[in-house]
Amino acid sequence: MIRVDRAFNKVTRISFVKALIVPNSFNAVIWIRIYQWLERMHLPTFIAYRYLYHVHGLEMAKRVKIGEGLRLSHPRGVLFTKGMEIGNRVSIYGNVRFTRSWNHVPKIGSDVLVGDSVVFTGKGDVGDHVVIGAGSVVTAAFCDNVVIAGNPARIIEEKEDSTD
Repeated sequence: MIRVDRAFNKVTRISFVKALIVPNSFNAVIWIRIYQWLERMHLPTFIAYRYLYHVHGLEMAKRVKIGEGLRLSHPRGVLFTKGMEIGNRVSIYGNVRFTRSWNHVPKIGSDVLVGDSVVFTGKGDVGDHVVIGAGSVVTAAFCDNVVIAGNPARIIEEKEDSTD
């Protein structure tokens, strides 16, 4: 999984070694993967959680499923809520909040770009190939291939079907 993250973030071997030592944006991705590995192995996650929280300002919850190819350009202020799901090749900018709403948690599709300071409520699901404008508040579900923005978020553009 980290190989796909490296490729998606365009991290060279030297940059990877640097990211192991220096707390940059890819370092946050590495520690998220460590957190998830510890959780899968039923080992304590508190050291990884504390590192992410105190060094990167990122809050990680239990049972978060994140697909391959995660990019956190500015991890400070990002909050992942318990049980949420994120697809493959997702870019998340800073101060993004994924919040629960009773028993509902956000689900993010693949190939999604989440702008700065976006807030998702529990029912704020988005499909694949979606761009979410900065400062949006996503309170409803959105289908594939759209650009959304606003408070509350609404579709501002429908994109052509993208087949990769």
